[in-house]
Amino acid sequence: MFETQGLPQPEQRPEMKVEIYPEFQDFVPAEFTQDPFGYFETRGKNIKPGDTEYDTTGRIKEDPTAVKDLPVWQNPGGVELKAVAKKVNTKKGVFKKGAHPFHEVTVMDEVRKRGLPAPAPVARVQRGGEFLVVMERAKGLTTFDAALQIAFQTWQYSELDKQVLKQDAERAMAELRERFEQAGIKRKWKLTDMVFEVDFENRKVVGIVPVDWERTEITSQPV
Repeated sequence: MFETQGLPQPEQRPEMKVEIYPEFQDFVPAEFTQDPFGYFETRGKNIKPGDTEYDTTGRIKEDPTAVKDLPVWQNPGGVELKAVAKKVNTKKGVFKKGAHPFHEVTVMDEVRKRGLPAPAPVARVQRGGEFLVVMERAKGLTTFDAALQIAFQTWQYSELDKQVLKQDAERAMAELRERFEQAGIKRKWKLTDMVFEVDFENRKVVGIVPVDWERTEITSQPV
């Protein structure tokens, strides 16, 4: 009855798939599940400072807008969940070599199964070729966290104090690296890819959790 040939067709939206880990079902708000990417962009706050960096081919090398702190979520009982969301850059080399967009989620699950520290995955989202990962925020501070500089001022750290603390962080990271390798897990180890729990009063690192799992490799069995 009606001729549609030659007329513009309505744009089809990619299917949205939101998967939430059972233990976090009561924490994730409807505002997020209804529009995860919009929530990420409008409610999230960049964790890393700086501008987007590109490699010689024009591909994104470092994107500080890709990882954001989300607002604190609560379950009906009032328990709080601090979460971080990461928009997966599928144009990175690791994914072009065949890694699954949710590779980091798989890695975090396996690391935790092997009794090693890693953030707990909260949710994963797919919309067409876009991917978003939500994880629990590790307790502590990163090397680029503004709160770290505030703590240094509060506790009156000298440059020597800062250097000693850095050496303690490197020691803790080296010890953790050995534990990971013994468990059959290989990854790059940089202070900027760690979250540190610090006892500022006694000037020492008391905890460390790796983040950024894109290039992590896991063997089938611990060595």
